[in-house]
Amino acid sequence: MNNPNLLSDEDTARALKISKEKLYRICRKFDENPDDEWELLEGEHFEWIVRHKQRYFYEQGAVAIAKYLETTEGNNFFDRIIEFITHRRQGIRRALVLRKISQAARSEFSVVSSNTLFLHRKSTIEILETNGKGMNGAISRIQSDNSYEGAEIMAKGRDFDEFENEQYFSKYGILKLAQDMRSSNRSKSRQAWLEAVIEEIEPGLDAQYKKLISREQAIKKAIETAKRASKNRCQVTGEEYKEGCDFDLHGHHLFCKSSREELATHLDNILVIKEEVHNAYHRWHVVNYSGRPCTPASFIEFLQSVHVGMLDKTNSRKRFLALTERLENLQNNFGR
Repeated sequence: MNNPNLLSDEDTARALKISKEKLYRICRKFDENPDDEWELLEGEHFEWIVRHKQRYFYEQGAVAIAKYLETTEGNNFFDRIIEFITHRRQGIRRALVLRKISQAARSEFSVVSSNTLFLHRKSTIEILETNGKGMNGAISRIQSDNSYEGAEIMAKGRDFDEFENEQYFSKYGILKLAQDMRSSNRSKSRQAWLEAVIEEIEPGLDAQYKKLISREQAIKKAIETAKRASKNRCQVTGEEYKEGCDFDLHGHHLFCKSSREELATHLDNILVIKEEVHNAYHRWHVVNYSGRPCTPASFIEFLQSVHVGMLDKTNSRKRFLALTERLENLQNNFGR
């Protein structure tokens, strides 16, 4: 059962500091007398996991049992369950924040610059669970010194930066935004979410930065291996790269890195091609597949559309057929 809103019978018993057997004895008491004030309703207080044998409890159900125990036995059962639920909610929020950080860092909406990981404005808005207006308001308050006490203005290059005319934010900038939003928002639920962001944004982005650097190094090594395996030849045109050539060889990911991270270092997924061919493919892809990830199938279509002017005369047909077969096999083996 993966529903985060449900507590297992073991967790519920542990939170109340009673045995699981006692928990089920209480449940049976609730069930046996429908006319008393104590009730557990399926779908509201609990769900059957194994029909009529094992229950998972909603927070309301755990609270109802705690109230019953406190009424009949005392011993601060209600305080126990409220403390448990509070910590559990905090844990769930932190996990959700870390998940959003991880997704943003692995996407195409992240940039590493000056040993710092920056997230796109769109990703920052999602992590903060705000909107453009809320974001602009926080930035305006911080930059005008009307933010929370002790706040510092946001510095370009450290807290935020611009890449290709798009705004990006570092862990320091996101932390300042979250602190400002928490201090200016009266909603308890919003404050709780922003507190989780404040706690997790620095360690979360630090961990993702280390993963990205390690991943980029592994990808770079895989591309160099692919180049050696191709004998430093473009696998589309057949041209050999030598010192002093007027072109560079690139490693193109047939299934793009952002959509198929697990294939980023897979040698079969790396096509060694001239920079000119690489750039031409991506221009073509933007026009024909805008917003969709790169695939071997789209590269085949690109070759069929424009390859004639890129292939040299010698063995061009043989190379084209062999390359098409390779890409078709890759698409069939790893396509979803």
